[in-house]
Amino acid sequence: MRAPHLDKPSEDILPFDDRLRRISVALFAAGMVVVLLVANTGLARAGYPVQRAGLNWLVAAAGISIVGILIFPWRRYPRNVFLVVVLECMCLIALAVYFSGGWQSPFFPLYFFVVVFAGIYHPPRVATVPVLLTALVSLSPQLYDPDTVRMVEHVMVNFPSYLALAFVCGYMARETGRRERQRAESARELEEARELSERFRREALTDHLTGLPNRHHFQARLLEEIARARRRGEAFTVLFVDVDDFKSINDAHGHASGDEVLKILADALRRSIRAEDSVARHGGEEFTVLLSGAPIPGAQGFFRRVKEEVARRTERDLGFRVSFSAGAAGFPNDAGDPESLIEAADFAMYQAKRLGKDSLFHPALRSG
Repeated sequence: MRAPHLDKPSEDILPFDDRLRRISVALFAAGMVVVLLVANTGLARAGYPVQRAGLNWLVAAAGISIVGILIFPWRRYPRNVFLVVVLECMCLIALAVYFSGGWQSPFFPLYFFVVVFAGIYHPPRVATVPVLLTALVSLSPQLYDPDTVRMVEHVMVNFPSYLALAFVCGYMARETGRRERQRAESARELEEARELSERFRREALTDHLTGLPNRHHFQARLLEEIARARRRGEAFTVLFVDVDDFKSINDAHGHASGDEVLKILADALRRSIRAEDSVARHGGEEFTVLLSGAPIPGAQGFFRRVKEEVARRTERDLGFRVSFSAGAAGFPNDAGDPESLIEAADFAMYQAKRLGKDSLFHPALRSG
């Protein structure tokens, strides 16, 4: 409940404050129109001592105030600085009353504008000041046009009305602000829930060690690529990659070194693919690669680049050279669905292992 009335700027209340300041502009404009009509038409009752020139000057001053409200950088200052505008409005109304007959003035209802805005914009403790000042200033005709009966009537009728109106407007404004904050909080919580859900979804599809997508993500990507390739009548290649002698690496150098081998291979695969390709960790020391739009022979260059980089980096960073074997399967000739493509590439990889490792195998290829 206190948030809309903080004495320092807050991003949570600025939109609400901006709307209230637009209301003040509307109230100013409405008061200007009333004063203009009374000063320059026959709306005032006959016999009212209206000083037209003075009222027109007041309208000009009110117009300048409106421009000031619109262009002043309120967001840089505490919201209670807007009391200056409320007090200025009160003074303009007092002068309008003075130039239009004092106790006989038709402009006394304009004081309600000040009370309404003070109640809406400021918290009860702050709003009390302009409301009480409005009540006192509204008695100013007694200074230059004494009339005890009118003064008593004004005190008995208008004073309670000012207080009641300020209370009602303040309550409504606080309720509106509270609901807006609740809606904003709900929107933030919903957005946080979406972000958390998206993070969990990404984590569920991501291998934590290498940062690569996992097999579930890769299979979904394969489905998309199959649909695309069928529409365009294109071929593509799937590679199944496995680190050679990975158990021996763990036994001889430790699991930490084994993890580093997987990270180096994952990074080399990631850096070698194109934007339209995909790579994933299938599990353990196994990886899968999708080379979009690439026929089987096109996989040889990819394999050679990754092989050279992994050998260079493992020897430099780990002190021993690591090799890997890979099998290739092509769509649509070798298989036509994700599971069959991966199985065909996996079988080809075991053929590469059987033939001496450190090579890429496909029946149509001769590589080493």
